[in-house]
Amino acid sequence: QPHGVFCEDKKPGQKLPTFPDYVKFGAESEIEAPDRVKQQLKIKIGAESEIEAPGRVKQQLKVWYDKNHQVLRTDVISMATSGPVIPDYVTYLKDYKAGISYVINKITGTCTINAMKETPAPSVSEIVWGMDLSSSQVQFIGERPCRGQQCLVWTAMTKLNENTQEVSDIYILKDTVVENDAVRVSSIPVGVRVYIARNNQ
Repeated sequence: QPHGVFCEDKKPGQKLPTFPDYVKFGAESEIEAPDRVKQQLKIKIGAESEIEAPGRVKQQLKVWYDKNHQVLRTDVISMATSGPVIPDYVTYLKDYKAGISYVINKITGTCTINAMKETPAPSVSEIVWGMDLSSSQVQFIGERPCRGQQCLVWTAMTKLNENTQEVSDIYILKDTVVENDAVRVSSIPVGVRVYIARNNQ
């Protein structure tokens, strides 16, 4: 089955494993450079300076989540993939029980405290995969190589609206131990690839 393709008539097959109530993991992502980063470059280098604006920002993340205590911590180190290399290191803390969030900038030493909107604590799977799969259709694909490892692959399809679907390929290391549809401590989620499909009118 090709990457980013969801076959609606295919049987689900093996279930996507669940996770323990406490997880800790590292991740990396690459996103479009937000306006905040471009503004920081202007401030630090000078608005009149000729610089190459960063098209994308690479992020390294460390995540801790305790479902029972409903506390999430995310350390994010952001760095432009082009132009001046100016890192941004921020810790985000969310206490869902207390309804308070903290933003700690490790570069400037500042801490901002905000009241959170009343929001239920996310599931552990939502934290690990970065998306809520509770309303998605999920099917087991099989095995594929990924980042130099052999992985088990699931594909999830989520309808965003009438004409747009999000298709996600979810990778877990093949040697992961799964018991009763739940991932054991030795689990290693490898990554997610997300594709957006739109119906032509």
